[in-house]
Amino acid sequence: MEGIPFKEGLFTWPEAPGEPVYLLANKCKSCGKIYFPKVALCPDCIKEDSLEGLKLSPRGKLYTYTVVRVPSPGFKVPYVFGYIDLPEGVRLCSQIRTAEFDKLKLGMDMELVLGQVREEGGKPLIGYLFRPVET
Repeated sequence: MEGIPFKEGLFTWPEAPGEPVYLLANKCKSCGKIYFPKVALCPDCIKEDSLEGLKLSPRGKLYTYTVVRVPSPGFKVPYVFGYIDLPEGVRLCSQIRTAEFDKLKLGMDMELVLGQVREEGGKPLIGYLFRPVET
C-alpha cells in the first residue's frame, strides 16, 4: 500500500500482503480501562507506569453512522463516517468503506482495513477504516 500514515502509532502497518492490521491501544494494569488512541497516563486512576500496550480486535459492530455529502478539504464525497463498538468495550470513530450506503444496518459486523482517508498535497494519507464484513 502506497502512502503515509496520517498519524503514527494508531495502527500496525502490514509488512506483507494479507498480514492482519490492528489498532494500537493501551490498558491500565490497575483499573483495567482501555484507551484508544493511547494515553500517557490513565485518567481514571492516575497511576504512573500502569499502562501496557494492547492490540484491539479487528472486528466490531456498527453503532451508528452518517453519510457525509458536503466536502471538507482533501475529502471526496459522499463517504460514510460512523462509530464502531469493539469487543474490548471501546467505541471509536472511523470512516466506513462502502459504496452501498443503503445496505448499512446498525449492529452489523464491521472489520478493520487500511486505506486512503484523504489527500494532502496530492499525497494519499493512509488511515484505519472499517468496512462491512462480507457474508
